[in-house]
Amino acid sequence: MGFKFKTFYLVFLSCFAVVLTAGCNKHKYPDHIIAGEKSGRHIYYSGSLGIEIYPHSNTSNFHDWEIDINNDGTNDCILEYYASIGLGSQSCQISIKPVGSQNCAFVIANSSGNYVDTIPSNTIIDDNKLWHHGGCILYHYAHNPSTTSKYGLWDGVKNKYVGVRAMAGEHTIFGWLRIEINGFNLKFFDYAGTGD
Repeated sequence: MGFKFKTFYLVFLSCFAVVLTAGCNKHKYPDHIIAGEKSGRHIYYSGSLGIEIYPHSNTSNFHDWEIDINNDGTNDCILEYYASIGLGSQSCQISIKPVGSQNCAFVIANSSGNYVDTIPSNTIIDDNKLWHHGGCILYHYAHNPSTTSKYGLWDGVKNKYVGVRAMAGEHTIFGWLRIEINGFNLKFFDYAGTGD
């Protein structure tokens, strides 16, 4: 009896150790990020970027920034800026889109368009937000002598966040970009995302 009990006990402890080790090694990605969150809970933070664009008259400007929201070596999205200021006509568009075939989405204000929502600081960014896969517009303005069009939610917005959701393998990651837009002027401060 003693030998069988000891054998059973050792087998039981071995199985328990395997289960415990497997459970401890399993990494759970965070299921949200808070707008403005820069540290803790497997957060990657870009640091201050200091990007400022102020176009001048009679010029065309195009800039784009590829963003690896969780620093895993794969760019997830591209922030694009285009402005043209000429005699009698002006145009500007600031947009964001996934890189190539990346499964990346952005928080939008409502389901009637692809306009990026302006998320306040300390707001939870998670699956409960309204997400749009594909390109989205932050700000668009066009003027010529006969027409003017303006749309998007970001004109005059200060210190707000773009919500980002992407995939890292089989894991969903969440992130934010902090941006300010005033007319044709853009400030891109920083970004962060959940990850390993």
